[in-house]
Amino acid sequence: MIAGTIALIAVLLGFGASTGTSVLPKEVQKRLEQVITEPARAERAVAEWKGLQKEMEGFTRELKGLRTRVYAADDARSAGVAELEPIIAGFEPTRRAAQEKAIDHLLAIRHAMTREEWDALFSDTAGAHKK
Repeated sequence: MIAGTIALIAVLLGFGASTGTSVLPKEVQKRLEQVITEPARAERAVAEWKGLQKEMEGFTRELKGLRTRVYAADDARSAGVAELEPIIAGFEPTRRAAQEKAIDHLLAIRHAMTREEWDALFSDTAGAHKK
């Protein structure tokens, strides 16, 4: 909870709120294609990865909207917790839904892979595991 609050504050203050996909390594799709030996499973995993990226982009837009609402409510820099808390608390369902969707995508990716492929995805030699 504290880590999430700190992250939210950092984003609200503009530290790294440019894109949600910036936290997603760009090479993951390529690595998925390299380590998954069966084309149909690789295709499913890549589709889930692309779905996760779209979810993160949507969440980033929502987060930017929250930041705009907080700034508008605190335009004079005099708003207190009583004014800002309802705005931030109202964002909780959005955050929770995005988190659940992200987990669903990650689990679908994991289920499309063998244990060896999953391990290879996170190894330093992912491309060497393609047959």
